[in-house]
Amino acid sequence: MYLARHLLESDAFRTTSYSNVKAEFNCVGERIRQNPYMLEQIFREGHQVENHSWSHPNFTKIKLSSAKYQLDQTNFLIEQILGVRPYFFRPPYGAINHEVIQLAVSLGMKILFWNVDSLDWAGLTTKQVMSNVLAHTRPGAIILMHFAGGRGESLEDTVQALPYIIQTLRREGYTFKTVSELLHLPPYQISTTRSALP
Repeated sequence: MYLARHLLESDAFRTTSYSNVKAEFNCVGERIRQNPYMLEQIFREGHQVENHSWSHPNFTKIKLSSAKYQLDQTNFLIEQILGVRPYFFRPPYGAINHEVIQLAVSLGMKILFWNVDSLDWAGLTTKQVMSNVLAHTRPGAIILMHFAGGRGESLEDTVQALPYIIQTLRREGYTFKTVSELLHLPPYQISTTRSALP
């Protein structure tokens, strides 16, 4: 099982760390630039870091050259900070077309999708987030959650829902895996600049 989330709130990071869950953080380049220390902390704790674009545009509504810039800039920044190059790209809004797929392939990346959407970005309450995730989770589920956006740019309800979701799924016999473990794929491309952080 895989929990995808934006890089922003340290409470979300602490929840996964205390629960011994390794998560996938789909990172927006602009937010990484604002919080590089957080990216390093997440990586050192064994979570995976993925590319979620530079500024979160709809990739089907921008020029292909702009889409390439979005991926390249974010990959470059992650590689500069961590010494690893993301293998997975989660397109903002899940918006892709044939050209975007070809672009990702040309950059040696895999496009990452999900099959359980918590809909937390829509301003749901803690109980609604919990119910939405638990009602739709099945073996092999890829669960999408966020920690940026939402009501007043706060998704505190998601942070509050996370411990209960983790405990309930564990009680039901589920285990948590990163997407690379789930799909038997490498977490990162070979870095072209330097060694990964210890």
